[in-house]
Amino acid sequence: MIAMEQTGRTPDDAVAEALRKLGLPREYVLVLTLAEGAKGFLGFGGQEARVRLTVTPAGERLIQARVTLERLLALMGVQADVYAEERQGFLHLEVSGEHAGLLIGKYGQTIEAVQFLVGRILDRRIGERIQVQIDVEGYRERRRQRLEQMALRLAKQVKATGEAVVLEPMTPADRRIIHLVLQTDAEVRTASVGDGRERRLMIVPEASHRSP
Repeated sequence: MIAMEQTGRTPDDAVAEALRKLGLPREYVLVLTLAEGAKGFLGFGGQEARVRLTVTPAGERLIQARVTLERLLALMGVQADVYAEERQGFLHLEVSGEHAGLLIGKYGQTIEAVQFLVGRILDRRIGERIQVQIDVEGYRERRRQRLEQMALRLAKQVKATGEAVVLEPMTPADRRIIHLVLQTDAEVRTASVGDGRERRLMIVPEASHRSP
């Protein structure tokens, strides 16, 4: 069990500071107010508020995930802040800071490798399968939007020319985005070619829709 005490001008201030130190959202702690605090008179005789925060089991998993990533970043020489929260069934770790962009790597390969490693470490430490997602200052959402726009543009090209298009090497997550955005288009289909880091996605015209 992880617990800590914190003082502040008011109980709310103390809780906010404790949450900042823990790197957790409010819903992952239980709060006990030990002292409400008092303003005093003319700036004298005031007393600080004091609270005790106890981290829930779900919060402890988030702390383990955050600390694991922070240690890996330190080994990589990357100075950055890490914020952890649960998001749609994932332990989501958001990385920010002046040098955080170094974590992304070419085509996002570095961030995917670090995400895989953090997930495997947590699996062993916690004893259950943990779904981890690491992002850097909104990189994944920007990347998703760019990939979706590119997929639609290339699909239009394939339908106009009747010729397949081979995309640049991508991570499995990026290939999945392309596949999902085009799976409802009856005039094209996606196929994978190559192996390992050179695995690429093709956008191919469906035979029944090719121009004569």
